[in-house]
Amino acid sequence: MKFFLNILIWTLLSLPATAQEVLSAESKVSLITVAPGEELYSGFGHSAYRVVDPKLGFDKVYNYGTFEFNEDFYGKFIQGKLDYMLTIQAFQDLLDDAIYEKRSVTEQVLNLSSSQKDSLYKFLEWNALQENKYYKYDFFYDNCSSRLRDVMQGICKGSLTFDNLEERNLSFRQLIDEYLRDKEVQDFGMDIGLGAPSDVKATPLQYMFLPDHLMNGFAKATLHRNGKNIPLVGETKVIYASGHTLKATPFMQTPFFYLSVLLFIVILVTIKNWNKPATMSLLDSILYIIVGLLGCLLVFLWFFTDHKVTVNNWNLLWANPLVLFFPILFRIIKNKDLVSKIFIGYGILLVLELLALPILPQQFNIAEIPLVLILALRSFYIGKNIEKHDSKPVQA
Repeated sequence: MKFFLNILIWTLLSLPATAQEVLSAESKVSLITVAPGEELYSGFGHSAYRVVDPKLGFDKVYNYGTFEFNEDFYGKFIQGKLDYMLTIQAFQDLLDDAIYEKRSVTEQVLNLSSSQKDSLYKFLEWNALQENKYYKYDFFYDNCSSRLRDVMQGICKGSLTFDNLEERNLSFRQLIDEYLRDKEVQDFGMDIGLGAPSDVKATPLQYMFLPDHLMNGFAKATLHRNGKNIPLVGETKVIYASGHTLKATPFMQTPFFYLSVLLFIVILVTIKNWNKPATMSLLDSILYIIVGLLGCLLVFLWFFTDHKVTVNNWNLLWANPLVLFFPILFRIIKNKDLVSKIFIGYGILLVLELLALPILPQQFNIAEIPLVLILALRSFYIGKNIEKHDSKPVQA
């Protein structure tokens, strides 16, 4: 919204300067949509504006999805402080990269008036200046796709209407899940890291944070000009069709399958030893340490970063940082009754979480279910039988 208001202010202040046109009559402005790619960073597709003027001899692409890779990159990325920027490149360079990555490229030529094309071009050139090009990236609300929507709304100043937009009552998380069917492992990790804000239902206009939905929204939009409505898109053409489709992850390669197999093994082992003195196996120790470290990461993402989508994360119910100390509690605490209550209490919390999944304000990845069941089962076993333990660690 702030960016949209900035565009409106810029266009109003620059009205006197727009009287003299910059672009020629042969110029055209297009929305370029690049299909999703194999890598996670390209998995949601890409959008950019293309401005072509044969008379002036340029064919430029304006890209809001670039960032500087330097020595501070990883630190800033983790903390949510990474600045993205608007850059300008030759269209042929973008096309060459898309062809190399086997990503289809679609162009929608826009029915903008001469003054609107001029205003758009001037704004993009101004926004690409060194002092103006940086912005704080927000995956859902302010990214390389949503910025193009906001720029167009600001330039058209009320004459633009997005008609008959797709509305499926989906959350932001559900929208991105549709792009991660070939990346189940990455989807599992993202679902753990994303908090409740990701489960807010997106409005049809907000769908356009994804390039495909931006392209569809532009296809249905209209401009009011000379007393009548005309389509925003005058022509749509596929510049490059890769013929490459992203295949869904085979079931036997998904986190849910691997964790379900592990759950089956854990069930067999636990049943076999159910009435025997509790042991803290190497697998138990590794599992609790990993879950505890994961909890520390979730706390860091919630309280110590600028990320807006990692707060209010209900995964902390099972990925509790305190679990990191469970192997130590088992081995050094003499009060076995207290340790028993801690393990059983954690197991009860896990069961209650699974029962409450339908009413919690956050969607959980299905692969979390066998993982939580493993934690619950081992916690109940250890808590139930720890008093039979001779206080000497039993090796796995």
